[in-house]
Amino acid sequence: MIPNITGDALDRASEKNLIAAVRGGVGLGGHHGALATSFRDAWDFHYMTGVQWVQHPGDIRDYRVDIVRADDPVMAGIESFDYRSEQYYVLYDQTVDILATTTFDGVPDPMVRGVTVPVVFKRQFGLGRIFYSSLGHQAHEFGHAAMRTILRRGLGWAARG
Repeated sequence: MIPNITGDALDRASEKNLIAAVRGGVGLGGHHGALATSFRDAWDFHYMTGVQWVQHPGDIRDYRVDIVRADDPVMAGIESFDYRSEQYYVLYDQTVDILATTTFDGVPDPMVRGVTVPVVFKRQFGLGRIFYSSLGHQAHEFGHAAMRTILRRGLGWAARG
């Protein structure tokens, strides 16, 4: 697992080493911006993580998180819930295993009305496991029981814990 990094740059040698480590079995997990907004110009990094942030129309707002894989151990016992934060509009790899989604209502941008994107997913990358949740923009969000449980379980899954 790596520290929570958002933005910043990743030199090519470090990117190659990180990708090799994950392919070899190292777990990688992140929440909110950690994997989606990190290293914007590191295309191979985003190929590996399966996600890249694009926008959060409406900034901090109320939205729904829909659990789509209640049978997955990361999501066990968690039902769909309302959430207040940045609702991330992301580009994502079709091979990710989506565990929860959100659907945009078109406020404030009607261009995204009805668009559903993943909020929580996991994936295998070589021998490594990758976990991502877009939840957790502000520190007080860690007080939300479902968010905290999803993050703890997902990071544990990625670390093979």
